[in-house]
Amino acid sequence: MTRIVVIGGGVIGVTTAAELARRGLTVTLLERSGTLGAGATARNGGQLSYSYADALGSHGVLFDLPRLLCGLDPGFRIHVTLDPGFLIWVGRFLANCASARFSANTLAVLRLALRSRSALAALRARHPDLNFDHSNPGKLHLYDDAGKFEAAKEGMAFKNRFGCDQRALTVSQAVAIEPAVASWGRHIAGAIHSPIDEAGDPHGFTQSLAAIAVREYGLSILTGMAVERFIVEGQRIRAVETPRGLVEADLFVLTAGTDAPALARTVEIGLPIYPLKGYSVTLPAAADAPLISITDARGRIVFCRLGKHVRIAGMADLGRPNRIIQRERIDLLMAAAQVCLPGAADWSADPQSWTGLRPMTPDSRPIIGPTAIANLFLNCGHGMLGWTLACGSAELAAAEIVGERQPMVDDFSLARF
Repeated sequence: MTRIVVIGGGVIGVTTAAELARRGLTVTLLERSGTLGAGATARNGGQLSYSYADALGSHGVLFDLPRLLCGLDPGFRIHVTLDPGFLIWVGRFLANCASARFSANTLAVLRLALRSRSALAALRARHPDLNFDHSNPGKLHLYDDAGKFEAAKEGMAFKNRFGCDQRALTVSQAVAIEPAVASWGRHIAGAIHSPIDEAGDPHGFTQSLAAIAVREYGLSILTGMAVERFIVEGQRIRAVETPRGLVEADLFVLTAGTDAPALARTVEIGLPIYPLKGYSVTLPAAADAPLISITDARGRIVFCRLGKHVRIAGMADLGRPNRIIQRERIDLLMAAAQVCLPGAADWSADPQSWTGLRPMTPDSRPIIGPTAIANLFLNCGHGMLGWTLACGSAELAAAEIVGERQPMVDDFSLARF
């Protein structure tokens, strides 16, 4: 029987390992930290943004580039470094800001996102005990600029042709759907409503699914197992080296987020993944907390209801690849959130400040598929959409691994670089 080692215990790794184990394969999951979902999965925005699979690189980013480089956009900052890897990544990213590339990249990820929505629904049907504060609230994207709202409506029409169900709303229509919008602290030029979008706690999902997969599918999980390098014999990987010794397998699946490039380099494979730093706070929900997820288009801030709490997330710092929580960024996030929805949360409570590194590719598409090494498979580089894309990516990867040819995987092949 094929022995598979999945490297990385975030939401991508756990969903991939669980799907492979469900198919009857012998699977061992290795996670470097002491717990699953400790990295970018831990406290991300919580939104399952199936309708918002938009690529980061766009014509608008090119237009705003001088402001970004000067630090004039508080939500997205680019810190230029002389690191060759960073400069190469940025060059590729800027090339993907062309309109045609933006449309192609967005469509590829949108199709995967919609597949992920179906895959999560099937997973929940199989496992009613899967516990992660899941809800189907839909999402509101609020715009304070009329020009950007008109551009958003054009994007809405594009996505609706491929399976979304977005609608443009007036302020009064948005308030009718979510009364909390009535207390919004900024001007609203219009809103886009995405009723198919969902919400849930990715960390809780990861922990719950892992427990189910161990119990029902025989998944083996080893935490505290930092993979240092691959051990190659001939044209195949024989094992991975860890501080506790070698772990052998027939196939290795790399799902290690921003750690994936360093591991891939040990077998001379280059992965164009660079960390994009983000932040979140989690506070007790107040009386006026929204039930629908809300995104402030101006500040790139999301409000997501998770049970009795509100997750507020945002910021994108490129060129700061560390996990240090910068107090000024948290303060800025909190201040902007209170302006937008002053009655959303108990602002006096411990905000449970968090930062994480999203594994971004230059075109915002994940990397899913085989490599030049016959028994190394990739499922990484999901950027800001790891939670949204996890179930679909796992389904796609597992089907491809067991020999069920998936044409969609061509959109995410490493060969595109």
